[in-house]
This record gives sequence, structure tokens and C-alpha cells, in this order.
Amino acid sequence: MIKTSRKLLRIIFTLIVLIATPYILLYFFINEQGKDIFLNSLKDKYNIEAHLDNLSFSIPFRISLDNFKWQNISFVQTTIDLGGYNPLTHTITISNLHIKGLRIKIDKNGLMPIAVKKNYQKKYVPSAVSSLSIVGPLFIKINTIEVDTANIFFETNSLNHSLNVGLEDIVGTIKNVR
Repeated sequence: MIKTSRKLLRIIFTLIVLIATPYILLYFFINEQGKDIFLNSLKDKYNIEAHLDNLSFSIPFRISLDNFKWQNISFVQTTIDLGGYNPLTHTITISNLHIKGLRIKIDKNGLMPIAVKKNYQKKYVPSAVSSLSIVGPLFIKINTIEVDTANIFFETNSLNHSLNVGLEDIVGTIKNVR
């Protein structure tokens, strides 16, 4: 009886270690290298030079981005609670996305400058070969988006008179975004 319980405890301990080790390694890796990986992927894929003060990972599967700034878009803090990944439908589920201090300025070029749009269109138009990939597209499902103190500004000079519209201190919740 004692040998059986020791074997069972040894098996349970081994399972806990096998499950916890990748999570602990992921925690340290994202907290140390996550910011650089995120900013480098924005630069390489989309030619976006952005600034981010901090990217951190915490229990249970929460990613926080602090003081993100890129041209016409900035926010004080964003918290992403990851819900999971479904490999059959290639869907990443985000259970909660909380954005604090969002600021968006839309001018005559829209959100992206023309140079970024042209570079993105040339570089990432799918070819016939890449559209036949087995993996397929990746989908994101967001259960809840919470926005706290957002500001959106629109400026244009393309009309006879200039038009400036601003929405300030927007607070709201959006549910089930797919």
C-alpha cells in the first residue's frame, strides 16, 4: 500500500513538473525578450517603428503592454487575457482585452502613413502558391473589449474648409468580436 501511494505521488509530482516547466520558461522568456520580439516583428513585417515601455507576462496567461506609441495611435496600458488556441479552426481566443488611455488621430492619410501602406501591399500580397498552404488563415476571437478613456480625433483639409472632429473620454464595452 505504501509503495503504491509513493508511486502515485511520484507520478503526480512528475506530471506537475512537466506541466509547470514550459509555463515557467515561457514566463521568463516573454518577460525578458517579449518587448524586443514584439517591436522587431512590427518593424520587419509592417515597417512600423513603434515605442513600447514594457511588455510583461503574468499568471494566468495575461500579457500587459505599457505606453505604446506609434505615429497616430497610442495607449497607456493594454491587458490581454488569453483564453486559448483551437488548432482545428486556427482560432486564438482572447477572453478579455482592456485598453486604457487609447488615443487615435485620423488625418488625410488614415491611420497608416502612405509609405507604410505601399510597403505592406507590395510585400504581403498573397501569391497563388502561398494561398495553397495547409495551415490556412489564423483567426482571432475576442470575447470582451473594454475601452477606458479613449480619445479619437479626425482632421481633414480635403474639403473646402478644414474639418476637425474629436471624441474624448470614451468608455465602453464591446462583446463577441470575431
